[in-house]
Amino acid sequence: MTSEELMNVVQTYRYRDAVFVIVDSLPMPFQESFVGFLRGSAVPVGDGLNRYAFTSDFERWLATCPLVHKAQP
Repeated sequence: MTSEELMNVVQTYRYRDAVFVIVDSLPMPFQESFVGFLRGSAVPVGDGLNRYAFTSDFERWLATCPLVHKAQP
């Protein structure tokens, strides 16, 4: 999958003025890779039903993840 495809697949959660990525909405193996990337980072506390991440962390992961195929020009 390309980063654009993953951005279209991942679900978000809006709380007040902030938008968070729902980690569990990512397909495997991308979800496992992203969870590993988040290890040791601060993450937002949500409703207890899902795992959330900051959109900035998701964008950094997309830029560096070897599983994500880069779009061809």
